[in-house]
Amino acid sequence: MTENQRYPNILQAIWILILLHILSRVLLILWYSFARVTGFLLLAHPAVMSLIYVVVFGLILMRGLKRANTSFGEICPLVPVRLSLLFPMALTIIGTFSLLEIGSWLDFFPSPSEWYPEWYTDFLYNLVVATNDLVVYPMWVMGVDFVIIGPLTEELLMRGLILRGFLSRYSVRKAILASALLSGLMHLNSWNLIGTTILGILLAWWFIQTRSMLPCFLGHALYGALFVYSDSVLGGLVEIWPPLLEIWFPLWWNLVGVILTALGIWLLIRQFRKSSDTIPEDVSGDKPDQL
Repeated sequence: MTENQRYPNILQAIWILILLHILSRVLLILWYSFARVTGFLLLAHPAVMSLIYVVVFGLILMRGLKRANTSFGEICPLVPVRLSLLFPMALTIIGTFSLLEIGSWLDFFPSPSEWYPEWYTDFLYNLVVATNDLVVYPMWVMGVDFVIIGPLTEELLMRGLILRGFLSRYSVRKAILASALLSGLMHLNSWNLIGTTILGILLAWWFIQTRSMLPCFLGHALYGALFVYSDSVLGGLVEIWPPLLEIWFPLWWNLVGVILTALGIWLLIRQFRKSSDTIPEDVSGDKPDQL
């Protein structure tokens, strides 16, 4: 690794994600097993499991910072962004979610459980379900997971550490696409693969253009909020006007997604073109190739 090439490269990034899944699965199994043996089901409460998730990401990030010989402040630049960017960013996220997360085309993809060996899914199902018989997964915990914990931990890892390393080694296009694809594969969920990959492309683009993690945190949080609460919102709309589910659903929903996404991206391109500095030298160490 030369002086200007930062950690990680593509193979090192893949190993980071493998290590992340190994640690999280091992701790999950050990913690649930301990809760079963002791009979103290509070240990298996989803809020406790969220804390374990944070610990795993923290350990991975600490290791990554040490390998990259960098500080937390360097992988988490919080440069203020123009308020005029927030509206088109929100439009793009809402449109992307509408287009990718709700649609009958998801039936063409294998179930997420098919990604794992049958013996593993049976073991994990029996362990978790048997332990959680008396434990309810509150909506507020799901909201915290998808709107706060997920955005903070995943963005620090994928955009703060991994994308930053890629930008010092590869062209901007390759760095964005590679980091986004790893973002999608990280969840090991075929139903979310396309959505999370495209989200990764958008957030990487915003990070490069703004030199800030703020748009990444906010965009990811909005996407997570839509994921958690969209069924409630859609259900409310159907109660107000039941024919919504009878008139070309989900075609009209996806059409709205296309319009909002296109409008948001068009507005963002116009906003970004007003700035003369679009590629962050301080993020990658070197100024990579222009898009």
